[in-house]
Amino acid sequence: MSINKHKLLKKVLIIGAGVAGIVAAKKLSEQPEKFAIVAFLDDDPIKQQLRIIDIPIVGDIENLETCIKDENIDLVVLAIPSLGATKKIAIMEKCKETATNIRVVTGVNDITFGNLTEANVSMEKLLGRTPVQLNEEQVAEKIEGTIVMVTGAGGSIGSEICRQICAHRPKQLIVLGHGENSIYGIHMELLKNVW
Repeated sequence: MSINKHKLLKKVLIIGAGVAGIVAAKKLSEQPEKFAIVAFLDDDPIKQQLRIIDIPIVGDIENLETCIKDENIDLVVLAIPSLGATKKIAIMEKCKETATNIRVVTGVNDITFGNLTEANVSMEKLLGRTPVQLNEEQVAEKIEGTIVMVTGAGGSIGSEICRQICAHRPKQLIVLGHGENSIYGIHMELLKNVW
C-alpha cells in the first residue's frame, strides 16, 4: 500500500505578499518535506492574481476563511509586521474558528520557524508588545464576591479575561459572545477547572 507524501505535508497559506511574506515563503520552501505553500493573500489590488516566487496571490484578507476551507489549509502565516493589533486579532479569531494553526511574523529577522507546528501563539507575540502589569491585589478586591459580565467571552482575549477573573473568585461570571461554539467551549472549560 502506497502513501501519498503530499497528504502528509502541512498546507500553508501566507497572509502578506510583501518582503516578510516572501522571506517566510522561502524559509518554508527550504523544508519541502514538511510544508506545501498553497497561496498568498494580500490586500494590495495591484498584486491580485499575480504569482510571487511561483506562488499565486488568490485574494485579499477578506477571503481568509473561504481559502482555509477550500484549500484545507493546516497553517496560516501572518507576515504583515505593520498590521494593527485589531486586524491581527480578527485574523487570529478566524483561524481559531476554523481550527487552523497560525504563526505571526513580527519582523523579517523574526522568521526562523523553529517550531511551526505548535497550535497557539502568545498574545504578546501577536500584539508585538509586552503585556501591561496589573496590581493583582487591587484587581482581586474589585472582583471577589461580585457578579462580573464579559462580552466577547468566546474570543482569544475574552476567554483569557474570563480565566483570570475566575482566579479572583467572583460570585458569578456571565459570559456573552456571538459564537455559540466558542461560548460553550469557555463555559465548559471554566466549569471544569474552576467551579
